[in-house]
Amino acid sequence: VWQPLKRALLAGAAEGAEVRLVWPAMATMLATMASRESRRQWWADAHGLVGPGEQWIEANWEPRAHFSHHIMPWRHRAKTYHHAKVAAGLSASGELVWLYQGSHNCSGAAWGKRQMDAHGTWESLFMSYELGVLFIPPSPLPAAAARRIVPWCSPAKYYGPGTVPYSAVAIGGGMSGTGPFKAAAEADVAAAAAAARSCGEALPRLLGCPLGELRWLVRLRVESERGVSLLPRVPVPPPSRKGLLLDADFHGDLSGSFRGGEWEPLPQAPGGSLLLASEAASFSLRAARTSADAAVPVRFYRCVGGSGFVADRVVLHNSPDWAEPVLSVASPSGAGDGAAGGPPGGFLVALLAADEAANAPLLRLLSEARAAVDERCWGVSALQPSAMFTSSWRAGLSSEPEPPQPSHSDLVALEYGVEALPCLLLLAPDGQRCLAMASPLEAAAAGGVEALLARSVPELQLLRKQRAEQQGVRELMGHVPALYAASAAQMLRHEGIRLVVWQVEGCLK
Repeated sequence: VWQPLKRALLAGAAEGAEVRLVWPAMATMLATMASRESRRQWWADAHGLVGPGEQWIEANWEPRAHFSHHIMPWRHRAKTYHHAKVAAGLSASGELVWLYQGSHNCSGAAWGKRQMDAHGTWESLFMSYELGVLFIPPSPLPAAAARRIVPWCSPAKYYGPGTVPYSAVAIGGGMSGTGPFKAAAEADVAAAAAAARSCGEALPRLLGCPLGELRWLVRLRVESERGVSLLPRVPVPPPSRKGLLLDADFHGDLSGSFRGGEWEPLPQAPGGSLLLASEAASFSLRAARTSADAAVPVRFYRCVGGSGFVADRVVLHNSPDWAEPVLSVASPSGAGDGAAGGPPGGFLVALLAADEAANAPLLRLLSEARAAVDERCWGVSALQPSAMFTSSWRAGLSSEPEPPQPSHSDLVALEYGVEALPCLLLLAPDGQRCLAMASPLEAAAAGGVEALLARSVPELQLLRKQRAEQQGVRELMGHVPALYAASAAQMLRHEGIRLVVWQVEGCLK
């Protein structure tokens, strides 16, 4: 829909005219909503699904270059929800030539899009009919008058290089640290871990994972007596093949490498040890090109702490134990098994302040409970929201000309309604619920971190019981469609119907 709409808006305009897509950046929209008293997860409602999400990630998406900041021109409206459907024609000097106000979203469903019908003929498809009003003043309104009408600061400023528009994809990806936002989230987590280590305390294991990865962590047991190699990377199968050929696709021997003329074997995780990791990839492998070598499925895991990757089978093609299992899952992930998976005490997240002195009491409490945290929570995840989260958002970023992009830590703090830093969050093993939130003073008053974990045990046990019941219901309901299908087939046979046609929703429109 973009190209036809762009041509229509530029029709009759002066040479050199520009079309700008005025849309709030993610930081602008978050600031708009951050001070609401309800603290509800507003991004999860129906309005949270708007915005250029998957399209924005595509590097060659043409409208990207036209996106401009939607900044409210009026301070008293700076914290309202940006939901205007307005188009305006402005002269180079800021005069208002025309203004359109409608109920249409900027989508092909509302504005129409070209689509080929079953006969190969192109036609315009409209999926909704809405109302709009076009206002053309007798003569262009002066810029001062236009600023009282047009609901954004004009001329709208183009996005900067790192600006991301508000969308459900940006919110979800930024909070979980997945997809195109994974690299930035991992850098944010690494910086927070470095800040935690700088305190000099003997801390519990630092998990070093974005929030979305925690729920997929598993504990692996090394079953091989000889241990398992910590690989520097995970191989990637070429697009031309479904599986991976070890001697061709692995460059170099996976048992080690020569450095300075000396053979350096890869580090090993000893037999019987427990590894904390998340699955990184899985595909089939063959030891050689001969058809006699059957492909075997192999899972690769990324170890927590950046120590490398491990494979659940022997992957050295010259080894006599080729394809033998070397790992077993000692504890499944909380996402995979909500009833019994994940750490027994849930995940502990330390949200640090920018001030090192303010963090000292919290880190000291974690150090004192190191053994309990490592055993019950598999460690602690450190995050450090930016100064923007604690100050600028409360003032209303939506009135700033170039709001900074919120970090992964900022979004996590917003998601759980954190009011002051530093603080501790205790999350359920599946990452779907916050079981406890405490400042250093509150944690100390409760008897320390270990006492805080103990206090959450009854709620955690109830939650696991509910997850087990829900899992049982899902398994039972999984058989229902097959029963319905069998019943329907029996009815059709009884009626003598010999042909049934299913149509995909919308194909006959």
